[in-house]
Amino acid sequence: MEVLFIFAAAICVLYFVLIVAYSGIGTSFCFIWLFFAALCGAMSCFSVYLRAHRHCLPKRGIVFISTSLILGIVVMAVIMGLMAHTAAVPEKKKLDYVIVLGARVYPDKMSVSLKNRLDKAYEYHVENPETKFVLSGGQGDNEYLPEAVAMYNYLHLKGMPEENMILEMFSTSTTENIAFSMIAIDEDIKKTERDVIEDIKDSAQMKLRERIEFGIYPVERGVEFIEDSILGDNEGLSLKEAAEAAEEVRRTQVAADKGPSVGVLTNDFHVMRAVLIAKKRGFENVSGISAPSDPILLPHFFVRECAAIIKDRIMGNM
Repeated sequence: MEVLFIFAAAICVLYFVLIVAYSGIGTSFCFIWLFFAALCGAMSCFSVYLRAHRHCLPKRGIVFISTSLILGIVVMAVIMGLMAHTAAVPEKKKLDYVIVLGARVYPDKMSVSLKNRLDKAYEYHVENPETKFVLSGGQGDNEYLPEAVAMYNYLHLKGMPEENMILEMFSTSTTENIAFSMIAIDEDIKKTERDVIEDIKDSAQMKLRERIEFGIYPVERGVEFIEDSILGDNEGLSLKEAAEAAEEVRRTQVAADKGPSVGVLTNDFHVMRAVLIAKKRGFENVSGISAPSDPILLPHFFVRECAAIIKDRIMGNM
């Protein structure tokens, strides 16, 4: 058994060296692998000591240590399995909004994680051109501009229209990403409702002018015509026109009542936590969209995300 623990400790140390060489010593949570190596080393020593002093140690202590170790491994395995399953769920098409979560921006480039998210966002835009994208990310201490601005610049250069992008530039964590994006979506829905009403008014006014020009409708009824068209009397419109105007308003109101369909776009390891936080924050119709991760750092990301999920669960964020 001690040989197995020593082998595991060596793997953890080697992977830590790989992370530092590949991504830098500042990689978030990278020292967890040295902790795992120390833990495996300690378990190896304990295994040797246990074999030599089996009759001197209380059975309860041995059972407690063994059970704790096995339970920890099982919990991590279950969480990682759920993370992988959530990431593998096919994305929904024609969503109203997609929240693209920000990630690290360096002075001369963006992180691989963020680039993968943005490439996936553009791919989704090509297939679903009506979807609006909330680019969510503030400015960290070591970042020269807000992540949302870097995301906007990248997607705009790739060809995504400006009107399809909404910037959220204040969040500094996944929880804030979701909360602040929810506010941005609510504001956009209100703006869209106002635009629909204005479009109906403009259309009614145009039709009124045409009818007055051709003598179909008396001039003195103009103001009342407009008011009736919006308020529901629709005396100045044909039955078909009145029905179309009322249906447009009704569709907008129903969509607002039911809530928009929202996707949360992030890297595969992060999808489950992001979706659970979104549901906790009040999104009723939310699903995940998975972008690929750097294959070299993927094991590290999964382990780090396990810790984040446990922390957010304890803190009530999901």
